[in-house]
Amino acid sequence: MKTTGMSGTLIAICGPSGAGKDTVLRLAKAALDGHPGVHFTRRVITRAAGSNEDNEGISPEDFALRAREGQFLLHWQAHGLSYGLPVSLLDQMRAGTCGIANVSRGVLGEIRRLGVAHRIVEITASPEVLAERLAGRGREAGPDQAARLERNTRYAGQTRADHIIINNGAPEQAAAEFVAIIRAALAREPEKTA
Repeated sequence: MKTTGMSGTLIAICGPSGAGKDTVLRLAKAALDGHPGVHFTRRVITRAAGSNEDNEGISPEDFALRAREGQFLLHWQAHGLSYGLPVSLLDQMRAGTCGIANVSRGVLGEIRRLGVAHRIVEITASPEVLAERLAGRGREAGPDQAARLERNTRYAGQTRADHIIINNGAPEQAAAEFVAIIRAALAREPEKTA
């Protein structure tokens, strides 16, 4: 994929299920509301969006069609669902915008190979907090919760993130840390492209 002429930065947020990524994204989006240099990218997912998420829910058939038509910059499978980021994210970055997206830890290598300026931000929490949050959100049954926790253990320490935010406490604190990372990127601090 041709990525020349990019002046913006992809800020990829990742982390384990239950870490509070969607909450941090929602709070950061509110804090930066109206900022012309920031674009919060909506993921496309093959399930209905939850009340705390800003995703586009579509059918598996529609997702497969979009993938075949090249409408995704990145797409992946996790937890029996398909996820994708629209290719229009590149247009935002060409315009000099910080594109912010919630991604799987499994596609970080692909992000690094895109050849665009990027920052990887991992949001995580202690195993006890993750388990409590997964149980509290009621989205997964017992075996699905166990599978997500096992996946969290498998990925622990492997992201090579540029920034790590520990979200064990008030989500406002984690969101403030994330906003500071975004503001630093907007100030054009040195970015990674490989």
